[in-house]
Amino acid sequence: RLGRWIRDSALDEQAINLIEEVQQRLLDYTIPAYVIDTDDEQALRGVFARMNSSGARMRADEVFQALLGAPSRNGHASLDLNSLQQVCNRDDFGTPPRSEILKAVLAMSGINPTQRLDDLSDPDINKLVSPEDATEALVQTVEFLKEDCNIPHVSLIPYPVVFVILARWFHIYSSDAKETR
Repeated sequence: RLGRWIRDSALDEQAINLIEEVQQRLLDYTIPAYVIDTDDEQALRGVFARMNSSGARMRADEVFQALLGAPSRNGHASLDLNSLQQVCNRDDFGTPPRSEILKAVLAMSGINPTQRLDDLSDPDINKLVSPEDATEALVQTVEFLKEDCNIPHVSLIPYPVVFVILARWFHIYSSDAKETR
């Protein structure tokens, strides 16, 4: 496609040479990739944490999404933070930052939301909230903020920790909350 575009353009020879040089550099660039075939998710997390220790480190929500956002071969349910973000966009409420969704998921799971993901153990991962339960608690959180608190958009929540606390509360007391609302 680039070749067709160059032929159809009215560029001078110097610009064409520069474009072709850039194209060749892109084509010749090697991206290191590692394929690790294991059923041991703890080992995978360890390798991932070690590889993520230099250069531009990934944020906690990116690490979580990479490690736990895809279906697991060990039977753990997928907690896709991107999908959970979209669940919150009910009636144009907006999508909370993925980092806040991660904190809410950890809080709902009874895990300190400020804990480093490197410190999560297998027991912690095994007690992660199910995607269905997380969805239900987040829906109730958004409905409460919109209907009972008159907060029309996620950007107007005065303190982000409120969202996390409410998600945990609705996760723990979801049946009670439905009855009292």
